[in-house]
Amino acid sequence: MTPGEMSTHKSQIAGNANYAFLCVLFGLHPLLIYDSHPAFQEQWAYRGELEQLKVQGNHETLEGLLGSPEVRGLKFPNCLSDLFEAIAGAIFVDLEGDLQAFSKVYLPLMVPLVNCHLAKDLKEHGMRHPAVEFSDLLGSHNCSSQQIIREGGTLKLIWHDRILAEVPIGVNLKHDQQELSRLALDNLITHSYLWDEICTCAVWYQPCNNSIT
Repeated sequence: MTPGEMSTHKSQIAGNANYAFLCVLFGLHPLLIYDSHPAFQEQWAYRGELEQLKVQGNHETLEGLLGSPEVRGLKFPNCLSDLFEAIAGAIFVDLEGDLQAFSKVYLPLMVPLVNCHLAKDLKEHGMRHPAVEFSDLLGSHNCSSQQIIREGGTLKLIWHDRILAEVPIGVNLKHDQQELSRLALDNLITHSYLWDEICTCAVWYQPCNNSIT
């Protein structure tokens, strides 16, 4: 990724419009104490417009509006985006500048927005989800043997009787499954000899009968 592309991604994710939306999405707005009636009216109007967009788009929750141009086009109260950043700053100070600890607390709030942006980017550039690529690779060998299991704090992808990939379970299961599929895909492409050692589906020209999705 070029510096220019990185800058574009950053500007689309880290912006006041998105911060204001996340502030409402995660229920942080009641923490505001107003010293003026207009500021309260602005926030109330903004929340009402979000609810209207949710109904119009047939979304069950506000999370369905993540990354939509309609949300970015709304006039948002600066106090909401300021609150989102102020809480981040307060947590960072309380943790005495420990960036790793801070990421564990605040990064999960950004994950839904980042995932939504990445999914949109994949679609626009004709790229495919790793899980689809992995399933297609298996299909090209007449194989469908894959099983995803949770074991302790780990997510594992089992191919036949072999653990092909594993990742620690984080705060976003969809992201974990995407990373799991990417690792499994890389392993099969990099270690092509595994087909001869483990999978006999292509030899018999019949699908595996132990497929679990």
